[in-house]
Amino acid sequence: MKKLGKVLLFLLSTVLRCLPFVIFALTDLFWRIYNFQLDPIRLLNPSEIPAALADFLWLYIGLGLMILVFLTLRFPFLAYSIFLAAWGGQNLYFLREWDNAVYHMNLPSRLSLWLALIFIGLLVGFLLQTAYTGGRRYHKIARYNRLRRISQEMERPASPSSPKKNARRA
Repeated sequence: MKKLGKVLLFLLSTVLRCLPFVIFALTDLFWRIYNFQLDPIRLLNPSEIPAALADFLWLYIGLGLMILVFLTLRFPFLAYSIFLAAWGGQNLYFLREWDNAVYHMNLPSRLSLWLALIFIGLLVGFLLQTAYTGGRRYHKIARYNRLRRISQEMERPASPSSPKKNARRA
């Protein structure tokens, strides 16, 4: 029974870590339907979904795998910042596409902004993760050194031959 529970827990954690890819794909499909670029009846056939995502499918797969790896390696700040930047860039991109489709404007695409936001999210996540992890490790090492020094001082008897040390302790 314990092995079955571990297998189910592993499968559930894997499914939850693949959730960013699903969110990216659903956001893309929502915006394509909202922009009148995609017929929603066409999505009733599951084999049509990859064709509907064809423009950005590899980007979504790459982002989903990158977030999956960062969450598996326990780098949550990095994974969440990439997710938020990519999702925000995706929405900005499709808002511009909506302006072009609905109002018949010829505004330039925001694809470069989307990709730049992904890169900025990667940099910000890296900085946050290293600041959090580095600070935590520094405090663990400092605490270990302080406790070690205190335990060594408690074990060591006070020597009367060294008045300098005795004066410093007092």
